[in-house]
Amino acid sequence: MEKEDEEIEDARKFIFMVLLIFSLVTIVIASLGFCFKWCKNRCFACLYGTLLFPTWIIVIVVGTLSTLASVASTDAIEN
Repeated sequence: MEKEDEEIEDARKFIFMVLLIFSLVTIVIASLGFCFKWCKNRCFACLYGTLLFPTWIIVIVVGTLSTLASVASTDAIEN
């Protein structure tokens, strides 16, 4: 039982770190978007969208997978 608990805890720490890193990246990109507000060139808006969209998708996917893993790990522990 301890081995399973240790594996689950390691996975939780890893997922937390991934979500933390990508949330910090999202904050940095959002601050860039705030700075791009004063730029009138459309290239900056395209750059902002190109940077933010994949980061947003990764955060959503990793968050969904971590939620599913936590629910599945609870069921596995109970079994």
